[in-house]
This record gives sequence, structure tokens and C-alpha cells, in this order.
Amino acid sequence: MLKNVRRYFRYDLQMSCKILPVQDFVEVNERLQVILEPSFSTIQNQRNLEQLIGKLKTAQSKSLPIFTTLEQRLEFIAWMLKHFAEGKNPKLQSGFAQKYKLDKAQKRPNLSESSHIAPLILGLYDQIDWVISELLDVIRNTLRDTIFFFPVSQLENFFSTKYITNLSSLAGREILPAQILESLIAHFNVQIESMNLLIEEHKEVSDIRLWPNDKINLSAGGIAFNTRNHFEKFSLVDCLLNMDGKILLMRGKVLNQIEQRMGTFKTVVDFVLPTEVEQSQIHLFIQKAELIETMEWQKSQSDT
Repeated sequence: MLKNVRRYFRYDLQMSCKILPVQDFVEVNERLQVILEPSFSTIQNQRNLEQLIGKLKTAQSKSLPIFTTLEQRLEFIAWMLKHFAEGKNPKLQSGFAQKYKLDKAQKRPNLSESSHIAPLILGLYDQIDWVISELLDVIRNTLRDTIFFFPVSQLENFFSTKYITNLSSLAGREILPAQILESLIAHFNVQIESMNLLIEEHKEVSDIRLWPNDKINLSAGGIAFNTRNHFEKFSLVDCLLNMDGKILLMRGKVLNQIEQRMGTFKTVVDFVLPTEVEQSQIHLFIQKAELIETMEWQKSQSDT
């Protein structure tokens, strides 16, 4: 319990927030099924990649670790994306710790500057590294294990022509490293397309700029607001509160919805077992808003 005589103080303020119904289970969007059930061409490319790397192993090529590293990191991306598509936090799934540790051990290839193909390999490695970093950020910023904040901008496909102009020609002449790189790039672009689907699916939550920014009534114990969304009485909701750029997630119970005018409901939500820390955060945020409003009023009075 917040140890303050103003713990029940309610205040009207303008702020952005997002209210999400709590679901017993996550229903996979049909558009995300493509991530869980790869297309025939995707499966064929993966099989082709395995065969090509197998040839490199047979030849005992010194470049094998470079390509197996890229393949392994792409598989880590695909594994995380599949769990996100199912509405699951990859970090909580069996095998994450081992896969993360294995990926963490990978090193950027040390290639000769005179190598014609080195810029492409390094460019591909760096882009894969960036995508993994973005996905790990999504995991780190996950709220209540089911609310994910993806990047808000779509990712661009990877094009070999930014680095070298003749990869297709080399692959067409059945030069093994070129064939493997073509297959790896195709595999990577499939993962980018999958991530873009997830970005689009989660955009309404991930992009805080899209959250409703309205006048709400806030206290350390609950929130009241107007909405066009209907919530069942006594149903649970997750309240995402944007407090100066920091997101606070509060689980709440809908106490009442009163229709104000056609299609608009005044909704009252009581926070469920808020901690003292959470109540203090809300209380300090209200105090700051109250102080700013008072200062602005005093300034307006002095200007008149």
C-alpha cells in the first residue's frame, strides 16, 4: 500500500496509453502461418543449402567455418521468429539459453581486404548481426511475456549487388562459395519478410506514436477513460501507460462502462494488486503533471 495521504488522489491529464484485453490464449493470425509453415520454395532452398555446405565439408575447405557461422545465425533468427509468430517469448522456450550462448560465441570473419567476395560476406554477417540484435531487444523489452515491441519500420531485403555485381554469374558457373552465398541470402530474405510480417502485426502496440493520446483520469489505484472499444464488465485488461517515454504495464479489472454518446463509453478500470513501487511511479508522474500545469497557469496569469 502506498504510504501517502494522497494515494487516492485522482487527476485529469493528457497522456498516451494503450488498453489491451487479457486473452487466455494467443490465437495465431493467419498471415503469420507462413512463418510457421514455410513455403515449398523455402524448404527447397534450405535443403539445397545443406547439400552445398555438405560439399564444402567433403572438400575440407578452409572457408567452411565462415559459411556454417552464417547458416547457424540465420537458423537462430528463424527459431526466434517462429516463437514470436506463436505469441511466445523465445527466452522462455527450451533451448534458448544454449542457442543464445552459441550465437554469442560467433565472431565476425577475418577476411583479406584483397578478397573480391569479402565485402559481401562481411556485409551479410553485419546485417544478420543487426537483425539478431533487434530481436534480442524485442525479448528484453517484452512485457508480461506476451506483449512485444518490435521495430516500427519495415526492414529492407539484402541485395548482393550492393557489394559485388557478379554473384549470380559466379553461382551460375557452379562456383561453390557463390552458390552457398546465393542460398544464404535467399534464406536471410525469407527471415526479413517474416520479421516484416511481425512488425506489421504488432505495429499498433510497438509504435507508441499510434497510441490514443487523450484526456484520462489517473490515480495510483486505477484509470478512467473514454473509448469506442467495448470491454466486458469485470474482464481483465492490460493498461500500457506512457509515462515520459517509459512504459508502465498495469493489470486492471474493468469495473464499469457507461455509454456517453453513440459508440463512446466511459470506462473505469481498477488496478489489480498494484505494488508500492508501481503506485509510487504513478503518483510521482501525477505530481509532475500537476506541477507543470500549475506553473503554466501561473505564467498565463503573469502574462495577462
